[in-house]
Amino acid sequence: MTTTLDVLHQAADLTLTHGPDPVGCIRAAVYGRPDIVLPFWDTTESLLVEEAEYRLQRHLNPGSVDADEDMTVDEWAVGRSVADVRGALLDTAAALESGVR
Repeated sequence: MTTTLDVLHQAADLTLTHGPDPVGCIRAAVYGRPDIVLPFWDTTESLLVEEAEYRLQRHLNPGSVDADEDMTVDEWAVGRSVADVRGALLDTAAALESGVR
């Protein structure tokens, strides 16, 4: 079974072919395509995507107490390099592995 950790690692690898699009890379890691629209109903795959995106957003907004005030992943990614996005995905995975957040 694929885990959030697996998705984050695979998404980091996909930045090398898909560019600095963290949401697209996460979706490609699960669905095989970066442009997939998540279904309205919850599926195992869509929940995996949502969890990975949530973990990344929490990592990008340390100390946040209000998700409504957080910078979104897409907002953060504007103007970022592949290395920046890849690093953020790998850092999020490392934090998840170590039990942080």
